[in-house]
Amino acid sequence: MTRRGDGEAQFSAGGETYRLKFDFNALADFESIAGAAVWGALDRFAEGEATAEDLRAMLCACLQEHHAGITLRAAGRLMSEGRQALSRAMESALAAPASEDESGEPQAATSPAA
Repeated sequence: MTRRGDGEAQFSAGGETYRLKFDFNALADFESIAGAAVWGALDRFAEGEATAEDLRAMLCACLQEHHAGITLRAAGRLMSEGRQALSRAMESALAAPASEDESGEPQAATSPAA
């Protein structure tokens, strides 16, 4: 099977470029920042019901890899510009990987209903 995306995305705000990394460390950082288990938040994201606190905490957590020490308040100020990048990073990391045929060539992922 091929690898999923790298869970990274970037955006610009205030003349700066910010890089997000959605990975296991970001999930653990989310739990530390939010004081709650990440799995419930991921369900809310998937259902389109994430709270403002979920969004801000996840953006802050995903910024830590490349912008260590960024605060929750600073992440909140970046939310307007960073929200779409956060979605791209999460989608990249959580996307179903494509399968490979016997030659090792990537094939399109098929739906379970097919």
